[in-house]
Amino acid sequence: MGSKSNNQLFVFEGWWGVIKLGFIWVALLGGISAVWIAVEIAPYRYLNVHQMARLKDLGQLEQFRATNATLAPDSQRVIFIGDSITRLWNFDTSFHNPHYVNRGIDAQTSADILVRFRQDVIDLKPGTAVILDGVNDFTEGYLNGRIAGDQILLNLEANDQTMAELAELHHTRPVFISLLPLHAYNSIAKETYQRVPPDLILRANEWLRAYCTAHRYEYIDVFSAMVDVQGMLRKEYSDDGIHPNEAGYRAMTLAFSNQFRSE
Repeated sequence: MGSKSNNQLFVFEGWWGVIKLGFIWVALLGGISAVWIAVEIAPYRYLNVHQMARLKDLGQLEQFRATNATLAPDSQRVIFIGDSITRLWNFDTSFHNPHYVNRGIDAQTSADILVRFRQDVIDLKPGTAVILDGVNDFTEGYLNGRIAGDQILLNLEANDQTMAELAELHHTRPVFISLLPLHAYNSIAKETYQRVPPDLILRANEWLRAYCTAHRYEYIDVFSAMVDVQGMLRKEYSDDGIHPNEAGYRAMTLAFSNQFRSE
């Protein structure tokens, strides 16, 4: 009897060991899966939160709809359209020109700007449209980790081409401003710099310059006026590595004014 009980106990413990081992494997696989899922979806979760307002109002057309309705016709009007770099550009202190209109919206990509190009540019019948875009195309493309650099460039090029063609079709002169360099001279700046390889900005500017030359569009090179010997945005021109500060906008305004041909 004692031998039989011991054998039964051994079998029981053996099976219980197998079951426990199974639980351990399930737990390990579950943990690995959870980590993998978190890594994979985290960028998408961030983008969903970051872009929630834009998803509700594609292109954020409401931003300037009411203001646009108050503008009187002006054949000398110059509309600057872009993202936060444009929005933060204080035209009152930089240009003192009543014909200059700022239509920058934070965090917008070239696709967002294209969506509102008719409302915020074409419908206002300006003489000139000044376009500054691109950096958010790169930051968002690398946040989700699913778009290769070459595809981002192709998307940006296509959107810029479409805006230029629409402007010309409606008798508005398209002018493009180069992308600015970025810097990584502090911890805040490093976060953005890591998501935007410097070569992409160089390649975007090279294409934009060639495109403008081929189509006789005006290309305003502010990059050269703001880059340092390391190939980065000069430290004194930006506090966060992407947006110009007061000194940065002075340099940007000077570069623009020296190259822009008013009509």
